[in-house]
Amino acid sequence: ESMPCRIKYYFHKCVFFTLYLGLESHCDVSKVGVHCYGALDGTVYLRLDIEYNEICLIKDPSGKPIELFKRKNKTNFMNGSLKHRSEFYFNNGTLKIRNIERSDAGEYSSETFNSSGITITSIRFQLSIEGKYPTVKTLIS
Repeated sequence: ESMPCRIKYYFHKCVFFTLYLGLESHCDVSKVGVHCYGALDGTVYLRLDIEYNEICLIKDPSGKPIELFKRKNKTNFMNGSLKHRSEFYFNNGTLKIRNIERSDAGEYSSETFNSSGITITSIRFQLSIEGKYPTVKTLIS
């Protein structure tokens, strides 16, 4: 049984649109319990909490922590492989990471501090990396 033309067109347009944008993903990590997804070689936009003076993004906070990004006194510091693959937009608190690698997958912590260096928030989130081309099953579910 075929779908009505309008629904069929909408379905194809949605799948195409999602595939086209599939290499970019947006994730608001200022909220607790977030699981983010990125496509291999794609771009991930992480929205961080910018309410306080200092922001820090740490990878593997429970194991061997690596401070990847820090913003203190309106100055950005990038570490490791993020140094040449990322930009921070302070106006909306977004950290853009380009050319996502499999090694970017893992547990992260987004932390904020007040001007005295006291931790205000510490929010953990997971970043999973998928292949370049998501399957239709992934798009529909």
